[in-house]
Amino acid sequence: MACPRENNEPQLSAGHLFAVPEVGSGRLQLRRICSGNIQKGNFRNPTLYHCHVSDGEKILELRNPNASVRATYAIPGGEAFVHHNLPQNPPSLVPVRDLIGFDLPDAQICDVLVETYFFAVHWFSLVIYEPKFRVQYQRIITTGYASRSEYSFLLLLLMVLSLGCWYGPIPGQNTSDGAAELGRMHELFLKKVREQFMDIMDEDSLEYVQLCTLLGSFYLYHGRPRSSFSILGAATKSAQAMGLHRDSGSRFSEEATEERKRVWWTIYTWDRYVGQTSNPIIAR
Repeated sequence: MACPRENNEPQLSAGHLFAVPEVGSGRLQLRRICSGNIQKGNFRNPTLYHCHVSDGEKILELRNPNASVRATYAIPGGEAFVHHNLPQNPPSLVPVRDLIGFDLPDAQICDVLVETYFFAVHWFSLVIYEPKFRVQYQRIITTGYASRSEYSFLLLLLMVLSLGCWYGPIPGQNTSDGAAELGRMHELFLKKVREQFMDIMDEDSLEYVQLCTLLGSFYLYHGRPRSSFSILGAATKSAQAMGLHRDSGSRFSEEATEERKRVWWTIYTWDRYVGQTSNPIIAR
């Protein structure tokens, strides 16, 4: 690190501190002038320097939210100090209603709809990693709160609930009333998904890919083939952009790796299935 020079400034005298770079190490050392002026470098009026920190360590400190930044003023009477960055606050939770615009059904009804989904849909479309999904679902349905960063998961949950409505009954209601209520909830959840799922496309989230896979496969079987092809194509290209088609190795945890594999091979299967209807195959 070069120090500023001013011809009109006096040279430092004995007792002053100055910073000296160590050759080849990228570090700075503080030294005190014992007598006379500095013989080499002719440093004048050094200002604030980060000392004993290599360039690599500086980068690591910037990436570590709890790293300490050590600095000293190389001026008479200067003092060293240590500044500890405060840990980031946990994400604030807000009512689910504030995120999706309406309240979810009672926990008992949601539980039945989720179980119906895993019984009727999950066996042939393993796009959701069930253990992870259930943990997040239970927390949200129990508390009624979620963070704003979980909006993509909430849309995925609405898609799951919508499919649960399509395939299952509501306990404790007669057939006509149950069917009407299921139809109302199905349309409500599906409408919200249709309106908002494009908003999370840029997030590169697994939930977006999972949501597109479920929505596209639902349209494929229920009279909207062109919408199905477009949405499944978006799921495939988004998955490729996220690198789901590549071996992630040790970059992710075992659970995350398993989920990524399940998502990719489910999309791959749907892409091959759709390709049998003369539509071009995307996943290769």
